Amino acid sequence: MDAVLADPQVQHLGMPAPVHHQVRGESRLVAQPVRLSRTPASIYVSSPDAGEHTDEVLREAGLSPDEIATLREQNVI
Repeated sequence: MDAVLADPQVQHLGMPAPVHHQVRGESRLVAQPVRLSRTPASIYVSSPDAGEHTDEVLREAGLSPDEIATLREQNVI
């Protein structure tokens, strides 16, 4: 990723976007390359860690906390 962020065109377009991650700290990502005046895009958070939203997704899918716990005990998730 550092090579991409160092690319002269990426730099010229102002695309490196700083974001904060609660574990990894400050990092830079490549921002949206298209700039729209009425609906500007922005990056304000980094991507989630693997499995960070697993419980939330499973609850929304209708699983109970006990069912989720069982899946964890069985190393399914």
